[in-house]
Amino acid sequence: MSRSVVWLGVLLWFSTAALGVEERVLRVIDGDTLIVLQPPNAWVYIRLAEIDAPEHNQPYGTEARDALIALVGYGNVRIVETAHDRYGRTVARLYVGRTDVSAALVRQGCAWVYRQYAHDPTLYIAEEEARRARRGLWAEDHPIPPWEWRTRQRNHSR
Repeated sequence: MSRSVVWLGVLLWFSTAALGVEERVLRVIDGDTLIVLQPPNAWVYIRLAEIDAPEHNQPYGTEARDALIALVGYGNVRIVETAHDRYGRTVARLYVGRTDVSAALVRQGCAWVYRQYAHDPTLYIAEEEARRARRGLWAEDHPIPPWEWRTRQRNHSR
């Protein structure tokens, strides 16, 4: 096999990975997790990268889930995979057309920037704008980030 054919294959693989793949949304679990259908017939759990939405039993959890449903519906989303988490979920940035779903949720005040994992500086700007405008969860006086909520829930169950 010639070097040019190998390089062409490598370039094609990288360009496909950067562009992402389109998959159909089957179910939205909560404000930052959903299930998509990958051909031929596999269900894949997707965790939105770089953000953390309120838990379902946390204040604004239902609204965050509903905001994700409003953004992605049950149509196709473009998935740009970034990692896999400890639960086996694919961690990815999602796009509906040109809309970055993670950024849209943060901008709407439906999610926090997940500081432990965030690399995109525009997310921090969107969060600060939502906070100043008291959008979504920022309308509360002292919203509790999901990572703190989960820790409190674990400590209370002991």
